[in-house]
Amino acid sequence: MNIKELKINCLGASNTKVTVSLDADGNKVVHRDVNYPSLLAARLGCTVRNYGVSGTNIAVSDGREDSYFERKDGMDRDADIVIVQGEGNDANHDIPLGVPGDTSPNTYCGAVLSIIRWVRAEFPTSKLIMLDGMKKARLVRTVDEHTHLDFHKAFIAVCELEGLTPISFYDDPVLDPHDKNSMPDGTHMIRSACEHYADKVADAVRKIID
Repeated sequence: MNIKELKINCLGASNTKVTVSLDADGNKVVHRDVNYPSLLAARLGCTVRNYGVSGTNIAVSDGREDSYFERKDGMDRDADIVIVQGEGNDANHDIPLGVPGDTSPNTYCGAVLSIIRWVRAEFPTSKLIMLDGMKKARLVRTVDEHTHLDFHKAFIAVCELEGLTPISFYDDPVLDPHDKNSMPDGTHMIRSACEHYADKVADAVRKIID
């Protein structure tokens, strides 16, 4: 297939939806028109759809209806590639971690596994790309004593269980949550960091097409 004919769906949270910067007074400014899907589209010259919603979990939680699991059905079904960003807010929102192999959409592991299997069933001729999460400046500890690192390891384990190797961003030196020139608020990327992020995703897409 000609790469310019591709249709790509991107499911994620705020690091799919926005980038940030700091103004002259050091205040955070959110940019919704610049994000990794828009930069990916510019690099590849194809259709890239952004299904990112800021602040959302991957797993289902009480009092919300905007998790990846609940929003996945809203994606257009003609995608050639589906990209899922493992960058939800589950650790911040005390979502139960679960264990690899768990299929409950109310646990992190179960929701990740359920989404992988759902994409494969609903997009049988499409390719699935998983993106692992980035480090955070604030290392939360959930009510069941899990940290962001535990969620990161669980994401990798679930993907491997399904024969998938995520694109790794967790130890990427460009994406340093303690560097204000990369992630000013310790969570979200500035444009230059997001350009780097989009480059890595674009390379993965090209390898799939080649």
